[in-house]
Amino acid sequence: MEFNKILLNKLGAFLQKEGFHLSEQFENYLKFESDNSVVVICRDKRENSNLLYIGKTEGNQYLIDGSIIKRFCVSNLEKDFKIPERTIEDFADNLFLLFTGKGYELLKKDSKVLYDIAKFVETESEEYTSELLLKQALESASKAWETNDYVSFVDKIDKIGIAKIPQSYQLKYKIAKQKL
Repeated sequence: MEFNKILLNKLGAFLQKEGFHLSEQFENYLKFESDNSVVVICRDKRENSNLLYIGKTEGNQYLIDGSIIKRFCVSNLEKDFKIPERTIEDFADNLFLLFTGKGYELLKKDSKVLYDIAKFVETESEEYTSELLLKQALESASKAWETNDYVSFVDKIDKIGIAKIPQSYQLKYKIAKQKL
């Protein structure tokens, strides 16, 4: 319970003052709740990583990692925080600096920053999914091309949309259309 003890000593009183209460505690896991927000701080021993999740509800939390903090709260992480975090104490100190500084907004009831993070994460997820689906569709089209199944190839490219495919596939598309 060393992780919990260090984090509670560093953040417990501050979070309580901000209207949060400790609602769950397990080894390497702390969950704080207020009327409006949930803060989960945990440690993954296997990955040797410390994690922070914040959200408005239990099922709607976002991982607040270094890139999110840098993008939305503290642009110069290396200057303002202990990077890399070599110890649990470093992690606790960084969270305290975040919550008492430019990341304080994350804990507020109507946090615009948290809303912006949610939109960003959702957009990133949609883009990732889109890219993955495009890659799968192009692989399927490639298999049709390799077997000289030009009808299937053209059909698959039409479903993707000619404007969304790389130049090499556009050339193959022209050739396939001529062979039909």
